Amino acid sequence: MCLIVNGDPPLLDVDDVSRIDRASLERDPIWASLLQRHPKAAIFPANREDTTRPGVQRVAGGGTIFTVGYEVHDGCHACAVIATMRVLWRFDADGRFLGTEIKSIRRGRR
Repeated sequence: MCLIVNGDPPLLDVDDVSRIDRASLERDPIWASLLQRHPKAAIFPANREDTTRPGVQRVAGGGTIFTVGYEVHDGCHACAVIATMRVLWRFDADGRFLGTEIKSIRRGRR
């Protein structure tokens, strides 16, 4: 489990994949291609043992972006990993959560 704390809202679980912006996801051509081959594709949290992740970046104007990794499985958590995904979690200068955005999707397992 990986939590972002002390913002607005005060606690965000980045493993809650329902927070991933579906509109951003559906615009991604790689996601569309994956769904053609794997119609049951499902997003799951990536390995959270790496203490250097999620990545944190300060942006102009005082905002913060967290880059969080996920895996795309062929239907279930025990199913094959068919892709990896990076999602940006954006916050403004006051720590308010602005939403998520798909940064990248790569076929195959890293």
